[in-house]
Amino acid sequence: MIIKTTELYIYLCNKDKYPSELFNFKIKPNPPAHLPPQHVIILKWVKNSIVDNDIREELNMTYKSIHSISTMNGTLNDRTRHVKIELFDKTDYELILNNKKISLMGQMFDVDEFLPAPRILICGRCNKPGHTKRSCQNSTFDICRRCGGDRSNAEAHNDCQIKCHHWGGQHISTNYKCPLMEEFRRELINELKKHSEKLPHHIQLFIPTEYRNKEDKTKYIQNTSSYQQKEQNIDINNQSIWPTLTYTSQDMNNPMNINLRESVRLLNNELQEMKKKYENDLQKLKDKYKEHLDTLNQTWLIMHQQHHTFQQMLTVINNNMKQVMFVTCLKTTKTIYEALNKIKTNNNDYNEAIQQLVNQIEYLQEAESVFTTHINSLQQLVDKQNEILNKALDSLFKDPNV
Repeated sequence: MIIKTTELYIYLCNKDKYPSELFNFKIKPNPPAHLPPQHVIILKWVKNSIVDNDIREELNMTYKSIHSISTMNGTLNDRTRHVKIELFDKTDYELILNNKKISLMGQMFDVDEFLPAPRILICGRCNKPGHTKRSCQNSTFDICRRCGGDRSNAEAHNDCQIKCHHWGGQHISTNYKCPLMEEFRRELINELKKHSEKLPHHIQLFIPTEYRNKEDKTKYIQNTSSYQQKEQNIDINNQSIWPTLTYTSQDMNNPMNINLRESVRLLNNELQEMKKKYENDLQKLKDKYKEHLDTLNQTWLIMHQQHHTFQQMLTVINNNMKQVMFVTCLKTTKTIYEALNKIKTNNNDYNEAIQQLVNQIEYLQEAESVFTTHINSLQQLVDKQNEILNKALDSLFKDPNV
C-alpha cells in the first residue's frame, strides 16, 4: 500500500472504517496488520507473568485507540520482555510518550518510542539487495526466493524446497539471516552513521544490537546537524561586540512628565469622587425605601386593626339580633299562646288567633335556623380571609425587598 499521508494510512488500517456491503457485494477487508512506527510505542521490561491480554484489558480502560499489543521478537527472556503497543490516535501516542511511564497492575513501567531498524531494498527478480526489479541486470527471469528456480510458473513454487540460492542455507533468499543480507545491512548502517546529515530531520533509525560497535553504544541514527550549536567564545569585556541600545531619557522633571503625572492624579481624584457619590446616593435610596416600607407596614397594621374591630362589631350586632329577633320574639309568642289556651272557655274561642301564633312560632324557628347557618358560612369565609391576610402581612414584614 503506497499512500502519501500517514493519516490516510491509519484510517485504512482500521477495519471498522470499511462498509460490510457495497452495491450488493459483500466486502471482507484485509487491512495492514501493523501501523507505521509513528504510532507505535514500546513498553519495556514487562514481567512474563503479565500476559498481553491483561495489558490490553487494563490499558483499554484509559486509551480507547489501541490497535494491537504484542511481544517484540528477540526481547523475551526468563523474566521480562518488551511489549509493542500500536495506537490509532496520535493524541494518545504523544500523551503516553510525554508521561514516560505507564501504570500497569499496580506497577510503573518505562515507555519509549519505537524506532524501526533500517530496511533494505531487495530486488523482486534476483532477490539481491541494493536495487529494484526494473534496474536488475543479474537475471533475465524471476527467481524463486524459496528454491532459487524459475518462478514463471508460480503454482509450481507454492510448496517447493526452501534453499537459499545465495549461500545454500536452509532459509529463503530474502531472509535477514542470510550472510549476504547481513553484510549488506551492516554496510548500509555504517554508511548511514558516517553520513547521518543526509537523513531527514524527523527520522530516527534504530540500530539492531548485532550491528553495534562495542566502543560506540549509540542505539539509533539521527540527523543531529540541526540540533548542534556552535560554541562561540565571547569576550565580555569587549564592548564593541555588543549591540548598542537606543537610550531613552528618563528625566521626570520635564514638562511632559509633569503634565502626565498631574493628569493621572486628577483622574484618580475624579474616580474617587464618583465612587463616594455613588455610595451616598445608594445609602439615601436605602433610607428612603426603608422609611416608605415602614409607613406601608404601619398602614397595613392599622387596616388589620380596623378589620378586626369591624368583625367584633358585627359579632356583637349578630348576637344582639339573634337575642332580640329570635329568642325574645319566640318567647313572647309562646307566652301569648299559652295565655290564650288558659283563658279560652269555649273550644272555638281564640282558635284562629292560636293557629296564627303557632304559624308564627314555626316561622321564627325556621328563620333562626336559616340565619344561623348563613352566619356560620360567613364566619368560615372571614376566617379564611384573615388567614390569607396574615400570611400576606408576615411575608411583607419578613422580606421587605418583595
